[in-house]
Parts: sequence; C-alpha cells; structure tokens
Amino acid sequence: MTNPDWYRTSFRRNLVDMHIEDWNPEFLSQFDPDKYYENLVRAHVKSPMIYLQSHVGHCNWDTKSGHRHQSFTDCTKKMQRLFDLCHQGGMDVVAYYSMIYNNDAYIAHPEWRLRDINGHGTRFDNSKGQYFGGSRYGLCCPNSPGYRDFVLKQLDEIFDLFTIEGIFLDMLFWTRPCYCDSCKARWKAEHGGDIPTVVDWNDPAWRAFQTKREEWMLDFMMMITNKIKSRNPNCSVEHQFSTMMHGWRQGVNQNVAIASDYCGGDFYGGAQQHSVACKLYYNMTANQPFEYMTSRCYPGLREHTTTKTEDMLRLSVMSTFAHHGAALLIDAIDPKGTLDSRLYDLYGKIYSDAEKLEPYMEGKLVQDVQVLFNLEGKYNPDVNNAAVGTPRGNDDSSPHTAAVMGACRSLQRMHIPFGVFSNWKPEKADGAKVIVLADTYDLPQNAVDYIEKFIANGGALYMSGRVNPALVQKLTGVKINGTIQAPMVYLAPTPAGQPLFTEHNRDYPFAVTCGMQNITLVDFHGEILATTVLPYAAPAQDGELHPDADDGFDYTAPEARFASIHSNPPGRFTDTPALIKTTYGKGTVVYSAASFETLDRPATAPLFANIMSLLKGTQSWSFVSNAPQQVEVIEFDVPEKNRHYINLINSQDSFQIPAICDFDVSVKLDAAPSQILALPDETPLPFVYENGYATFHVSKLPICNFYAIEI
Repeated sequence: MTNPDWYRTSFRRNLVDMHIEDWNPEFLSQFDPDKYYENLVRAHVKSPMIYLQSHVGHCNWDTKSGHRHQSFTDCTKKMQRLFDLCHQGGMDVVAYYSMIYNNDAYIAHPEWRLRDINGHGTRFDNSKGQYFGGSRYGLCCPNSPGYRDFVLKQLDEIFDLFTIEGIFLDMLFWTRPCYCDSCKARWKAEHGGDIPTVVDWNDPAWRAFQTKREEWMLDFMMMITNKIKSRNPNCSVEHQFSTMMHGWRQGVNQNVAIASDYCGGDFYGGAQQHSVACKLYYNMTANQPFEYMTSRCYPGLREHTTTKTEDMLRLSVMSTFAHHGAALLIDAIDPKGTLDSRLYDLYGKIYSDAEKLEPYMEGKLVQDVQVLFNLEGKYNPDVNNAAVGTPRGNDDSSPHTAAVMGACRSLQRMHIPFGVFSNWKPEKADGAKVIVLADTYDLPQNAVDYIEKFIANGGALYMSGRVNPALVQKLTGVKINGTIQAPMVYLAPTPAGQPLFTEHNRDYPFAVTCGMQNITLVDFHGEILATTVLPYAAPAQDGELHPDADDGFDYTAPEARFASIHSNPPGRFTDTPALIKTTYGKGTVVYSAASFETLDRPATAPLFANIMSLLKGTQSWSFVSNAPQQVEVIEFDVPEKNRHYINLINSQDSFQIPAICDFDVSVKLDAAPSQILALPDETPLPFVYENGYATFHVSKLPICNFYAIEI
C-alpha cells in the first residue's frame, strides 16, 4: 500500500501536459523516461503529476477499454519505468486522467456526447461560445451510462498496471446545460417534465435544474472517488477545482471539495486572483496543504514556446508558499516527446529556494476579517428570461464574485489580515473580528443562520448591495426596495460618516457605477453615515428641434439632455440612506446600499478599511504595516510553539518585479518576543516592542520575505 499522507509534506509539484495526437508517427516517439526523470531531479520536484491519458483520450498504456497512443511505442513499459524511477528517487507519483474531455470517446460513441439545446455536440461549431473554442474538444456527458462504465474500466486498468500515491481527475465540470438523452431521462425521472430552456433565476424550475446539475456532478465525482478508494484506500483523490470561482455554467459548488482529499486547480489571473484563491482553498480543503497550479506558458497554455520570466514563476511559487500551500508548475511536452531542460534548471533554482522554507509550513492562518464567498451566488441576478444557448443565456458573470474580489483587493492593499470562507462551512469564520458579505445575494439558510448568531453574540458585520433582503431588514431595520435606476449614483457622507471618507464629502461625493439599492427605514435605530445623490435630471424635450430623418437620435428619451456631456455629475441630493450603522444583539452592523468595494478606485480601499476599523471597535488588528499597497502581508500563528510567521509578498504583476524598500511591519503580541528571525537563514533582526506590537523594519522586499517571531 502507498503512503496515504504523502501530500501533507509535499510542497513542490510538477505537471507536464501531454495532450498529443497520434496521427504523426513522430508524436511522443522520443519520450524517454530517464530523461524525464532527470529533469524532475534537476527541478527539485517532490511530487510529479504524470499523464496516463489526456483530453485527446489516447491512453499512455496498453488499454483494453480505450485507445492506446499509437506512436507512443512501449508506452506501458516507459510509463512504468518513469514511475519506478520517481519512487526510487523518493518522489510521490500522482497520475493524471482527463474526465469528460475525451475526444476518442466522443468520436467513437456519439450517444455519450454532451449536447447543447439544439442537440449538437461540443465540436459542432466553434462560434457558439463553447468553452476553449469548441472545435478541438469533444465532451462526454457524465450522466451517460456508457461513459460512466467506460471510466470505471479505465480506472481498473490504471490500478492493475501502476503504483501511484494519488490521482488527479481533470475537467470535472459542465461547460453548458446539457440536453442529451441521458440528462433528459434523468431530469424526468428525478424532477418530472422537460429540462428548462430559459435561464431565469426567478423561476423555481430553472433553479431546480441548476441544483440538479451540481448534484449530478457530485454523483459522478463520488462514483470515481469510491472506485479509486476501492482499489487503493490510501490513494489520494483530487478533482479539478479551479472552477470554484467560475460562473454558474460549470455546475460547481462545494461538490468538488466533498469528493476530494484536498483542493487544487490551475489559475491564470494574476497576483490578486492568486491571493483570493489560496485563501478560499485554505478554508475549503479537507486536508492541508491545498494545491495551487499555474502554467509556465505565458500568457497561457496556447503559446507553447513562450515562458514566464523567473520573477513571474518565483512570485507564483512563493505566493503559494506564503499561504502554506503546495505549488505545482505546469509544463507542456513537445509533440515529439521531449522537454526543454533549461526550464527545469529554472524550476530548480526557484524550488531549491522554496524547499528551505518547508520546515516553517505550520500553524493557522490569521484571518481577522473573513470575506464570505457564496458558492450559490455565481450568477447575475439581472440576467433573466434568457434563452439557453443565446449570448444572454450564456452570460456567466457574477456581480457577487466581482464584489468579493474587490473587498479582498482593498483588504490586501490596506494590510488588514483577512481570509475567504464559503457558505458551505460558515464555521470557518469562527474567531473573526469582522465578516464581510459583499453583494452576497441568494445566501443559503445555513449561512444566514450562522451570520445572525455571529452578530447576536457580539460579532461585527459589513453587508452591501443585494444581500438577502430579509436578512438585511432583520439585522438593520431597513427595507430593500430594488435597485435605483440611474446611470450614476453617489454616496454623500453625513457629518457622522465624514471621517470614513478620506477624499470625498457632501459637495464631492463618492461615485458608484455598480448599482445602488433603494432602501427605506422601517425599524432603524442607528446612524446614517451617507445618503444617496443622483445626477441632474433635465426635463424632457417635446422632440427634435430641426427634424432630420437621418439623425436617428431620440430627443424625447429621458437622458437625451444632460448636465455635462462626458459625465453625470451629482445634482439631486436626497435623504435616502446609502450607508448605515446599527446594532443587533451584542454586535455591530454596517450596511452599504451600494457594493462600492467592487470598484477599483483610489478612494475605495481607504473607505473600505475605515469601515473595517469602525466595525472592529476597540479590538486590535493582528498586524499593521506602512508598506505600499503592492505588498501583501500574511500571518500564521503557531500557539503550541509560541511562534508567529510573517510572510511578505511583492504582489506586482510584471515581467520584472522591482523591489520595494523601507517599510515597517508591526505584529500584535501579548508579550515582547525573544527574537525575530529572517527565514530561512534564521538571521536575528532588530525590533521594537511597544503598545502591544513588535515592529521590525524591512529594508528590501524583492519578491518574498519570510520571518519567524519567537515569543
């Protein structure tokens, strides 16, 4: 039996994409397991993820149930040789297998195909908005009985031939609603009637279909997980979970985390997305460490010979390490089966530095502020009555996700300790000083109950935008009456709220372009911190002064006249509340009618940080810093060792990342530390302890600095 705990001490991982066809006898003909292994050693990889099959569907073993890669001669022996070399070298081997995306199965079995509302498979037309362009990728439906049986046979063959510590199942998600015969039959049996054909989040039938899509994907994943565990109970299972922050079409919520031993997936969205994904993974994974993957190709997998700079790769690895996650770098094999050893020298340079930090990967992430990511809110509530398959019906946007990203961006820039948790396990927010619900519509009841109890017992809460109206009214005594219809809305601070606004005042209010809820006071007993200001409204004209049939402009339209041709300046000052503060039970609540945190504006982060400080009251932040906004500060607490770790990331997205110099970091401690050490060399640093904070100076932050504080 293999070691079931291999992943707990594995932080340097690697994957080589091998999505290679076999129509050319040259393809994979030069694959050499010894050279492949030599590159892994050169790269200081602890746990390689190795392809046994790909999106193409070709198997890299002598399969009985599928299609063997025809130009990959002696593939079974070569892959077994590679696995043996890795095990002999002390490496953990993870097998890669592509689910749903399988061209061989798609071509051979039309009855297995995932089909759109018109009955077409995914390779029918690449102009229809299919994922990855459509035409190269054949997708099989996880509800197809034949495909399900095929997958189980494939897994049996893998375990008959190979010894592996873990397996990664890729592409476990829908790309669109499926209308194949299998889905129609299952829907009719479990729900009744025909599958809905109109996207409408106000329609119970559509919502039921979305729930079924999530349930069906979980059922498919659990079938796979149970099969794997039946063959080797010690084999870890990881299903692709980069989709946790994708839109509704993927049909993914907590289902992937339930079916996996740990969370992981590949991302390509830059430093800010990296930070948020790591924090959400941290609070969703069943076991630590989570895994963060990204490609060495830039800007993505499409450019095979374009590689990220050393700074970019180092930033990715060290950002993951700063969150105590496992880093996985993705390469792509040359069609003939070779690898560029220069890349593995670069990997080795980065991973050898990262390896020195592994003894310090312990403790608990400090999360003074917890931002809730609603896994059931990954849709746009303004997109309704949209036919499936049309551009509107394919809309995958989520204002909630945008608001969460904005809230996290402000917290990171203002150096406020934060985490990201989900509605699935709201108890992950236990101990937080403040919880954030950023435009968190459609929050499930378990999370609503947790939030209410958290506030009643003395917690602090920030809510914005379209949070469940019943929850807003219960906690604040204000009623949401829908969205204000205006091209621009403004937050005008009241005298009570003016200290929160660093740049704006009543004459020059804070501009909002993300929508504002119209609220009325019902049973409100708090403070109004800002009111709503609307643009000037000109009286309507009777028509065109000099009629011209070629003009085509509607001069009677409400916005045909304006105050300023380039903008919509504030002109109508109202008493309608826009930002309020009140109490509920023993706790404090701030509600903003606009999810202004969504907006990436110079004044957003200071305003948001001031609201956080207002909510925390007399409590202290676990750390503070005067570092520039590009610096992210992350803290881990190890109480059993009287130790804290402070990890600093220079989170600039650039080919060459300039160093940031001369700033201070102050960490809240109950007593003066005995020493502060720069890691991994454990060089002592000077510090000052006063007012309950230990402060040390950072003279230079290249890409990352790690520190240990001993009490």
